Order: sequence, then structure tokens, then C-alpha cells
Amino acid sequence: MIDLVQAYRRLDGRYRDRLRQQGVPTEAMLMWPGPIGIAWVETHELGIFDFSDAGQLAFVHPIYSGGFGSEVIDVAAWLPSDPSRWWTHNYSGWAIGDDQLFAAELQFDPILLHPCPLNWLAANGVGVVVMDWIMSGAALRSIQAIVVEDQEFGLEVERRLTMPVQHCPEIRVRRAAA
Repeated sequence: MIDLVQAYRRLDGRYRDRLRQQGVPTEAMLMWPGPIGIAWVETHELGIFDFSDAGQLAFVHPIYSGGFGSEVIDVAAWLPSDPSRWWTHNYSGWAIGDDQLFAAELQFDPILLHPCPLNWLAANGVGVVVMDWIMSGAALRSIQAIVVEDQEFGLEVERRLTMPVQHCPEIRVRRAAA
């Protein structure tokens, strides 16, 4: 994880400002659900990346095996110019925030689903980002309801969860704060 330590040191004021503009709290940049860093990465087809001496400059942050204080199992990376495309270092997990998904499943609670890691960080680690739709499909289908930020992502979630299965939990769109 030496690459992450170096990446944390590169997160200067301009990158912190950019993250703040995208809703990421300062605390999330420095500790849970981050910390967030900047690294040169080389991306590959299957949704994975390698740390590199060249390539593209990307935000990186750890992916944990559970909630606060749990083990780092992977690293997520996304380009500052397009946070909707993201990669993992070793594709070892199936969902970021999977501990919350398990809790929602056991307690029959709705779960907040984010389209990408940046949104999850902006929500201070509340909710889930799906990394592998096939592996997470069964757990997501057993949830009472899935809450999303916008209708477009809600339709994407419904499409993914109903192919080839025909059952999907209720999809709710969060209303903007007044």
C-alpha cells in the first residue's frame, strides 16, 4: 500500500477544492471513508487499474472490507474529468459499503445506492456502490427498497436487476432538500 501513502501526500489544495466542489467533506478526504489521494494510473479493460509512473492522473481511495476501522481490501480510482468511470486495483470486492447492504438486508431497511465512488465519498460513506452487478444482484433483490439520487440511475439499476430476473425491489428517487 506504499502507492496509497504517496498518493495521499499528493492531494494538495487545488485537488481538495475540487473534491469539496463535488460535495466531498474535508474529513472524508483525510480519513473514513477515504483518505483520498492522487496517483498516476494505467487503466485496463476489465475495470481494473495499475499504479504507474505515467498514464492518467486519478483520485484514489481505499475500499474497506466493512465499516470504519475495517481492513483495506482494494483501491478505487477515477479520473477527475469523469468520476462516472472508475476502476479498482485488484477487483477483490463486489460492493463498496457492502456491510451496509448486509445490514439493510437483515433489518429489512432500504439502502442508498450510488452510481460511483465519488458520490459515496460525498455521502460520507453512507450507502453502497456496486462493483459487480452479478455478484451483488441477489443481495440487492432481497432489499426492501433501493434509494437512488436520480431517475436515470434508478432506471439503470432496475434494468440491471431485472435482466434476466424479473423481480426488483421498489426504486425510490431522493427528493432534493428544500
